Amino acid sequence: MHKCEVWSEPYHTYFQLACFVGALTYFCPNNLKGLIALRLLLGISGVLFCLWTGTIICAIDSFIYNFIFAFVNFGHVAYLCYQMRPVKFKEDEHETLYKAVFEQLAIKRYQYKPLVQWATTERLSKGEFYSVENETRGEKISIMLIGSAIVKKNGKVLHKIKPYEFLDSPEWVQSTQGIFAAPVTFEVSIQSEGCTIISWKRTDLIRTLRKQPLVKNKFNSIIGQDVAMKLFKSNKLFDRNDENNNECMRVDVRHLMYNGNGKTGFDENAGKVRKHVMVTGIYHLNLAFKHENEEIITDQVRINRG
Repeated sequence: MHKCEVWSEPYHTYFQLACFVGALTYFCPNNLKGLIALRLLLGISGVLFCLWTGTIICAIDSFIYNFIFAFVNFGHVAYLCYQMRPVKFKEDEHETLYKAVFEQLAIKRYQYKPLVQWATTERLSKGEFYSVENETRGEKISIMLIGSAIVKKNGKVLHKIKPYEFLDSPEWVQSTQGIFAAPVTFEVSIQSEGCTIISWKRTDLIRTLRKQPLVKNKFNSIIGQDVAMKLFKSNKLFDRNDENNNECMRVDVRHLMYNGNGKTGFDENAGKVRKHVMVTGIYHLNLAFKHENEEIITDQVRINRG
């Protein structure tokens, strides 16, 4: 091992400042603003090293390397600042929906903006049908913004759809699960009571969410919660005995199970449907909680990859 008998004089002030600024990067917090500070400090450190190598020691190779490092870091700072710019939506409906639903899940505006690109706003007059039982294909998914709608099966009311609830979340779950997932036909009729909805075509939304895994997981959590709420509301309305004709009616998310034999037995197939829907809802909710703690890291990795 080489032994230093004589220590050289300290390097120039540029070198000392560059090292000091580089040391400050270790104190940057683990969030988006901290990432900007990290890149900014690294860029400043690179500039100081450029001054040292270009004007003091005159080392062309070190000057070029540090110039590239500084240029890349300042470019990344500009990109991160661009990502943090205020994002406004042209339509007031999307502004309302974002604040009421997606902002609550910590989805940032620039993450929600791609969804706006493929969304359409529709207004359904009172009595107009969004879907007709056994006829309408589930080619899109819609969320209620203003007003309400009634869900019917065989002419019997299952439940109402209120603002910020999906009109066709069960059909969405059915059409996106498994390898051979495809649009399904509605088993219910959805009749408007006068409402405004925001809709996405199935293929466009799937393609957009595929590019944003974090948004996809949180979107699925909303769907899972919506399906579970429909299940509970439907059962609360129909899981009872009819005192007049001693009939028992049960409903499993858009599917009316009607037993007219005077017995109160539980349909085995209905139980399987119920279990599948509840597991789906709980799975998506748990998935959202799992990814909640990874949000900042995932965001930074996505930004770093550009």
